[in-house]
Amino acid sequence: MKDLKKKFGIGALAVTLVGGFAAGAGANSMLETVRAHLDHRIDFQIDGEAWQPSRDGQNLSAIVYQGNTYLPVRAVGDAFDVAIDWKSDTRTVLIGETNERTSVNDLSLVRDRYFIEKTIDPQYVNREGNLYPDGLLFSQLNSASKAFAFETGNTYQTVSFDIHLLTDNQATLKFKNGDTVIREVKVTEDDPFAEVTFNIGGVNELTIEGTGTLGGGDDEVFISGEVY
Repeated sequence: MKDLKKKFGIGALAVTLVGGFAAGAGANSMLETVRAHLDHRIDFQIDGEAWQPSRDGQNLSAIVYQGNTYLPVRAVGDAFDVAIDWKSDTRTVLIGETNERTSVNDLSLVRDRYFIEKTIDPQYVNREGNLYPDGLLFSQLNSASKAFAFETGNTYQTVSFDIHLLTDNQATLKFKNGDTVIREVKVTEDDPFAEVTFNIGGVNELTIEGTGTLGGGDDEVFISGEVY
């Protein structure tokens, strides 16, 4: 909580849901009508650089109410690479990491994925004494890089992966946000297991790019992971 407060600058700026979610406005004793002003004169800077809050290509202005300045929480989260999500059933805004962990197998796969297989096959999910509920088989890895992506939608702050090499050579995985490499992991015959955890706040698509052994046969890795 302390780190998130530092990122958001809470105390200097009040952050609310104005325009951030389609939260609904049905009859509810907890819903109160207020008189506020949409102030187009307010400018913002982040670390000395001009910043324009926006959402879906539309510029947003601050709302001023009782001396406090309000902005859409998702726009602010995007600016600081902090994951934002909305649970409509409990009407709860989730900021940063959540208590609920989601298997990466439950995320949508986008882009090239013919060499990716979601699996619960015991021969893959039972690895080195660990029984994973599910995972991904990343195959046909050779000197030509192959890549696929998860759709994360900036609703998760952190991802954790366990990576197991299934062949006798080696494989290198690059985890990327666009063209930016977030983390690079190599598994080899001598060191066939790797565990990695990193921040994915602000990431809409997490790409995994894999290569295998130069001049060798196709390599395979088993990947199990969670986002939260």
